[in-house]
Amino acid sequence: MTIKILLADDEEDLETLFRQQFRQQIQSKTYEFLFAHDGHQALAMLEQQPDIAVLLSDINMPGIDGLTLLTKVPHVNPVLRTIIVTAYGDMLNIRTAMNEGAFDFLTKPIKFSDLKKTLEKAIRAATQQREMAELKAMDEMKTRFFANVTHELRTPLSLIVSPVDNLLETADLPPNTNIS
Repeated sequence: MTIKILLADDEEDLETLFRQQFRQQIQSKTYEFLFAHDGHQALAMLEQQPDIAVLLSDINMPGIDGLTLLTKVPHVNPVLRTIIVTAYGDMLNIRTAMNEGAFDFLTKPIKFSDLKKTLEKAIRAATQQREMAELKAMDEMKTRFFANVTHELRTPLSLIVSPVDNLLETADLPPNTNIS
């Protein structure tokens, strides 16, 4: 299964750099990278492709900045994991990003060995979250199914049980009445 990763950054040369750094994973179809050059484009891509597992986002982008994008992600894709990759590594931005739900925060210049480890952890977390959501949906479906089956059986049975109970309470039943 190919893992989809969206890189949202207005630095167009990062696209070439990521294709080089992850060449083996792209060729083996382990990863598929998608690229957005501003926050609006990234948000549109997330809405169109709910199977994106990880978002790598810069903070300073035209239109919607990375921190604002981060606040919109849970409404579009609650299982997606976001890693902020930015040159703005001050504590205020780090704290804001983490409080808004970022999975992790990396600073530029990118140290790709760190990014690869962080990406693997984010993918595992997104996969587990997606599996939990699927299990929860299946559990809810089973619960609805059994509730419907129970309802469908209970209704005709109650129509049978009530008259039988009335017959059993009748003292003057003819001797040839077979209730069993």
